[in-house]
Amino acid sequence: MIEFDEPAKSVPWQRLTGKPQGSTLVYHAIGIFKDQAEIDKTTHVDGAIPGDIIIQDYNNDGVINTDDQILNTKTVNPEITYGVSFSLGYKNWALSGLVQGAGSSSRPVLVPLQGLAGNYFAYDAIGRWTPENTDASKPRAFDRTDPYWRGSYLTDYSYQNCAYARMKNLVLSYTIPSRILKTVLLKSAQIYVSGENLFLIYNKNKILDPELGGIVTKISDAPYPGAYDHTGVYNYPIMRSYTIGARISL
Repeated sequence: MIEFDEPAKSVPWQRLTGKPQGSTLVYHAIGIFKDQAEIDKTTHVDGAIPGDIIIQDYNNDGVINTDDQILNTKTVNPEITYGVSFSLGYKNWALSGLVQGAGSSSRPVLVPLQGLAGNYFAYDAIGRWTPENTDASKPRAFDRTDPYWRGSYLTDYSYQNCAYARMKNLVLSYTIPSRILKTVLLKSAQIYVSGENLFLIYNKNKILDPELGGIVTKISDAPYPGAYDHTGVYNYPIMRSYTIGARISL
């Protein structure tokens, strides 16, 4: 955005002018509180307990408030999209395909009904903080949006990198030799097998397929910037498909 008509900001790092459209204010997660001793010596949100996310005191004033929010400039619209097509041949065989991908993109993956009202992602559950696993890189078990880091202090921990590269299409074909076709009075014939959405070559999203749509939706009357509703938006997984066919000319 070259110029954005925005109110004066108390801190310069929250200005939207010069940033990508869709940039979001979030707190920066810098780790997990190991124990009460670490909480006591670290600037924290009131009520923080061991296993909670540590929010960065960005302006280093000893208080966590809205001035510590920073702009997440990696939006759902990737800054980089690309495709690489190729075609190879050997005698009567041919192989062609398309690799498709995107980079410099992120999206929030926050399901409000996790906890007592719903299931956790395996990503959230495996390796989380527990009294026996205090050096964890993931927060403790939580319920809905009750923890401050899933409610009023939404952090970039809830965002997933959506950079990926996918083998989008692959076709293997065989052209039947003309000497064989003469015996069955055909001008040309080719058999082929093709696949769509075959596999991910590279994927930075640790929870979802990077090409899926949003997992949550914003609401206009949200109680705070960046808040999400409790309905969630779920999409059917991208399907892998295979085709076997023939091209025949009489």
